[in-house]
Amino acid sequence: MSKSWKLTKERPCSLSGVRLNGDSLSRHVYLDESGTDIHSSVAIVAAVIIDTDEQWKPVEKYIYGLIEELVPPEIQDGFVFHANDLFHGRTKNIFDKKKYPFEAGPEVLRRMLEIPGKFSLPITFGYVRMREVRKWPDPPPKNVRVIKPDLASECHSEAYVRCVLLVENYMRVIAKSKELAKLIAEDSQPTRKAVEDAHTLLMGQNLKGERAKKFSDLSWSLQGGLPLDRIIGSIGFEKKTDTVLLQLADAVAYTLQRFHEGKPHNQAFVDALTHGNIAPLKRNESADGGNGSLMSPIFSVKNL
Repeated sequence: MSKSWKLTKERPCSLSGVRLNGDSLSRHVYLDESGTDIHSSVAIVAAVIIDTDEQWKPVEKYIYGLIEELVPPEIQDGFVFHANDLFHGRTKNIFDKKKYPFEAGPEVLRRMLEIPGKFSLPITFGYVRMREVRKWPDPPPKNVRVIKPDLASECHSEAYVRCVLLVENYMRVIAKSKELAKLIAEDSQPTRKAVEDAHTLLMGQNLKGERAKKFSDLSWSLQGGLPLDRIIGSIGFEKKTDTVLLQLADAVAYTLQRFHEGKPHNQAFVDALTHGNIAPLKRNESADGGNGSLMSPIFSVKNL
């Protein structure tokens, strides 16, 4: 079982509370989740890793170009790439909060999903199957699954940890030495709670019983082991409506979640994201969870 470590008083420090192994903040990592509600059977968190100096501006410029190319002028102001709406052929304006029919929605989503491959953006993801936390009322309603909200949040946290471990792997194995990463997530109360719980686990302190076992099991997916030392400890929270790269992470998470739930009418979107190579996704319905990556052949999927 993994042992805890002494926390540093030095600031800034890593996500695990130890001294950072680097001094150049070169990667911003945009994370979003899908399926973390009480009605889903798979919770997933996906991360899109951006080289801040080389990729940030070109990628954002390209995304805004998609708006000019594919979105009618009358709805361009306040347009947001929200994957669920786009998939179902609708859109929502951030100013009046109303939803409008948008026939081109699926094509816009597909084009968004081509961006990681077009710009060689690494993706990591972690997922948890929620069958172990399903809680039924007495008696349970027929054909209805109910998951307690607090347990759904725990699954969100675990998926986040699984995803972040492979971000750390990327920084250790592929990024240059001394380069560091900063995580950015949506500024919402459910996300903040899940992130706080996940960071407590990643600090590795005072873990007992089931949490200690979970901590040990998850650490096997990290080359070199815990603690994390290439991701800085302060996470950035931003509004998704203000950050198109969080909207890109939303598209990736939504598509991967549908893949791992085995939902229909998803193949064109998975192909756009993976360029037709779904092998790295390795859906394993017998595993309670796993993590993996795209665009980086060094990594392999681990079902933990």
